[in-house]
Amino acid sequence: MSVNITFAPMGIVFRQSVKTTIVTFTGAALGAITNYIYVFVFLRQQLGFYSNTITIGATLQLLIMMGTGSVLATYIQKFSEKDERRKVLLSLSLIVVAASILFYSTIFFVFRQQFVALYHEQDRQLFNKYYYALPLLMSLWGIMSLFDHYLISHVKIAFSAFVKEVVIRVCNLIIIALYYYRYIDFNIFILASVSIYALGAIILFIAASKTPGFGFSSDFKAFTKPEYRGIIHFAWYHLLFGLSQNLFGMLDSFMLGVLDKRGFESIAVYRNAVFVVALMVIPYRAMTYSSYTALNKAYIANDNALLQSLFKRSALNIFIVTMALFAVILCNLDNLVAILPPQYAAIKPVIMIMMLGRIIDMATGLNNEVISISRYYKFNFRSAGLLTATVFGFNVLLIPKYGIYGAAWGTTLAFTAINIFKLLFLWFKMRLQPFTRGSWLSLIAVALAIAAGYLLPVIGGPIPDAIVRSILILAVYAAMLLWLKPSEDLRNYLISIKTNKRLF
Repeated sequence: MSVNITFAPMGIVFRQSVKTTIVTFTGAALGAITNYIYVFVFLRQQLGFYSNTITIGATLQLLIMMGTGSVLATYIQKFSEKDERRKVLLSLSLIVVAASILFYSTIFFVFRQQFVALYHEQDRQLFNKYYYALPLLMSLWGIMSLFDHYLISHVKIAFSAFVKEVVIRVCNLIIIALYYYRYIDFNIFILASVSIYALGAIILFIAASKTPGFGFSSDFKAFTKPEYRGIIHFAWYHLLFGLSQNLFGMLDSFMLGVLDKRGFESIAVYRNAVFVVALMVIPYRAMTYSSYTALNKAYIANDNALLQSLFKRSALNIFIVTMALFAVILCNLDNLVAILPPQYAAIKPVIMIMMLGRIIDMATGLNNEVISISRYYKFNFRSAGLLTATVFGFNVLLIPKYGIYGAAWGTTLAFTAINIFKLLFLWFKMRLQPFTRGSWLSLIAVALAIAAGYLLPVIGGPIPDAIVRSILILAVYAAMLLWLKPSEDLRNYLISIKTNKRLF
């Protein structure tokens, strides 16, 4: 097996992460605008249905991929650009995805009545009317994700993020504007909202076709039978892990529609809390995409020192940015509630509960990614499966009694447990742990920033107050980081900005 390994310095990874973070935050800003418009344009039942459809589609697209995304992102790096096995892998992945679309779409329509019957009576008619949206969404999303992972293997992370986070969201804004001004009805809105993923798939395919070594091949004998067994085994466990992890993250929203007596209306409130908390995950996602290739190459080369360094430094950089977002969100929750309709007031405690779990998740670094590239990759599935069952149990017990608060606590407890579990596993198996002196220095910096945010008196309306309060928090946090110097990568990046007069 020919292997072509070229290591990217951590500085390049850091700059790529900054690019991806900026693109993703742009998408998040567009998403925030879209979500804000949604709560005024749609009835809560309509909004809850739409959110439920997106949630289920995001999970089911993993079934469509059948683990091929992880295979492309990991295996392609093992072959040179001229190696025919690259093309064979891509061809096989497309065949698997096409077969999956046919199989799961059939399942969907055969068991239509059973799926519809899961929901409350007041929601069934709406769900049944637009039932077609689910198989269409999961199919288009699965194809888009396949080429997304192919681009990740070529470190084209920022462009891929731009398509997913900006292009798709701009299209969503256009569609909602057309609906608001009555150029289209709700039927066309649903169809158009799902169909824009076809546009994303086309753009990513064009970008992928321009990368070195891209192409298709029917030379399926390029791999030996043992190699095929290894690939299938790898894909299968990553499929199971991806499903478990995705279900783990989205089970609360799905189960609210089934277990909470308010049905889709409860999802309408909960989805906004999920969106706000998801802002904290943006640096993690950006660093994941940017660091995955470097971590994988370090592991393939058996360079433990580099693997240790990448793991700790990426964890620290993720934590620093995550805590900045945590401080800004926490100190602006009253402003958020003030600009939403009164029926969304419950969002504040839900966000506070969910952020606890996310802080622990972010603090433990790229544990999933390191485990997934190691010989212990099966552990990811087993632990995620166990915790998915746990959060399912929590939701069954808590949602009927506490509604959206029960869903939030179930998710937070599960996030905490799974990350402590993986933290211990990485230490005992690979002697990896994410914490450094910089982690504790960052906590000191964010504590002072939060104190400054809370002590500031209310200034004018919610928007002016949020702007001033956020600027103060970030200014205090940045000043403390510059003084305490917890991250060498951050320090070098700031020096490069000062020297080169540009962000990248």
